[in-house]
This record gives sequence, structure tokens and C-alpha cells, in this order.
Amino acid sequence: MANNCIQGIKNLPTEQLTHELIDQGILKAPAEWTELAGGRSNRVWHLKINNALDLCVKLYPKHPWQNPLFPNDPLGEHICLKALAPHGLSPKPVAFIKTPVGPCLIYEHIAGTLLEDQVILMAQCLAQLHQLPPLKGLRNASVGSSQMRADGMNILGMCNTPEKDVVHSLMPDTHVAPVAKRWMIHADPVPANVIINQGRAKLIDWQCPALGDPAEDLCHFLSPAMQWLYRQAILSDIEVSSFISSYAQYSAVFDKARFLNLRAWYSWRIAAYCLWQVEHGNSAYKKALKHEISDLKKAHAKIA
Repeated sequence: MANNCIQGIKNLPTEQLTHELIDQGILKAPAEWTELAGGRSNRVWHLKINNALDLCVKLYPKHPWQNPLFPNDPLGEHICLKALAPHGLSPKPVAFIKTPVGPCLIYEHIAGTLLEDQVILMAQCLAQLHQLPPLKGLRNASVGSSQMRADGMNILGMCNTPEKDVVHSLMPDTHVAPVAKRWMIHADPVPANVIINQGRAKLIDWQCPALGDPAEDLCHFLSPAMQWLYRQAILSDIEVSSFISSYAQYSAVFDKARFLNLRAWYSWRIAAYCLWQVEHGNSAYKKALKHEISDLKKAHAKIA
């Protein structure tokens, strides 16, 4: 999620990675590399040779920029792909190697289209994910309103512009207890990280997975800021309602009242994150921040 992460590998020639993959036995000959758009933290290429090879190669920075909300965990992504590919929720991993220029994950390319308006397919996908046994070795994400508050305050503590006071003033005052049991979450299920393949939604870019509250995935997907960043549009009230209703239909343990109480907290934390990105020179987040603040103000108006 952070553009600064890829600056160190921006000009890396793919010839160097080709040699690494040949040495590892993954490639038998040089391939044509086509860089895929959309990544904000890592670089990803599509490799194809005579219809006999159809892979993605993902290169992580050797020294990644620290992100206060979306970690960049190469090993965690590899763990998730191995566990989730058999369930049809992720690409199938081929190899994970360490190179002189950074960790590199190779996985099978998924043909399909990016998520646009299939909110029901996304709800089904996340409901399936959240009901799988939690994986070992993943980080613990923040859960409950107290930890949301701590996260948001930590991020705002890194900000200096007057907008900081605006975001701070919109902090919710409700209390929501942490979940009793943590579940596996993607943590970054934005539209660019979803592929529609054979009538199903599949999640890619598993670089910040966690054990946490399924509400985090739902809130990050519904976030006006995240929708705007990747679609230049936000979900309508009807689409939001359809998504929540569909998720509830496919999840036997979904607590809608609890989720609605938590949603403002996640939105507030995302607003703080967007401001942090703006202050680090990422102008794409300016409009995203305005959308998230607008949503927070509507939530406050309803409470009032």
C-alpha cells in the first residue's frame, strides 16, 4: 500500500531476476516479462513462454519501507498461498526464493478480470476465508475498539498538518470488545487485490495477512478511501447493503450489530492512515481521505 516501498527496486533490470530463476531451476530459458500495474508495495511481472509457462513473479524490496497499517510480509504471503490455493481462494505458489535484490515469490498466474461491482462474489469469498482454520505463523492484528483507538492515535502521532485535528475530532466514542477468537484475514482486500475467475472471487497480494477480526476485511473492502484509490468510485448504499447481507447469508457467526459498531472505528483508522500517506507525498490519497472523512461525518450525524 505504500508507493515508497518500490523506489529501491524501481530500475531493477529483469535480466538479473531471469538469471536467479534459471539458477533455481524455475526457468529453463529467458522469458518475456510484462510488468503488472496496481502494486503499491512490490513489483509483479507476468511471465509467459509459448503457452507452456504462465507465472507471476513478485519481488519484494530488500529493505521495505515501514508501513503503520499494511505490513509487507513475503513469508506470510507464501504461507497463505500454500494453504489457500487448494480452497480456490488464492493463486497456487510455485516457489519462494531469496535473491540479492530481495525476496521473490513465484506463483501461477490467474486469468480473469479485476473486481468491479460483484459485491456478492466478494462477500462469498471473504465468508469462506473467515471460516477456515486459522494458520500458524501469522501476525496478530488489532481487535476491538481500544486497539483501534491505539492504532489510530499512533498513526496520527506521525502526522503534522492541521488536518490531523479534523481526523482526531471524528474518533468514535463507542466501545466494542475484542473478538473472543481470532480468524485468518487478508487485511487488504481492496478491489485491485481481487480477481474474478470462473465465476468466483479470488484474493491476490497476501502480503499483510493476519489473525484477527473478520470485520477488518469487511471494513477495508467497504472503505470509501480504498474503493476510490482503486476504482475511482465508492460503493453506493445499495451495494454496501447487498455486500453486508450477502456476507451474513454465508457466515453463520456474523454479528451485524457488532460489525456496524466497529465499522466507524476502522473507517477512522483508515482516515488517519490516508493522512499519513498524504504527508509522505502520496497525493493519490488526498481524494481518498476526503471520501473517508465524509463517511465518518455521516456516521457521526446518525449517532447525534
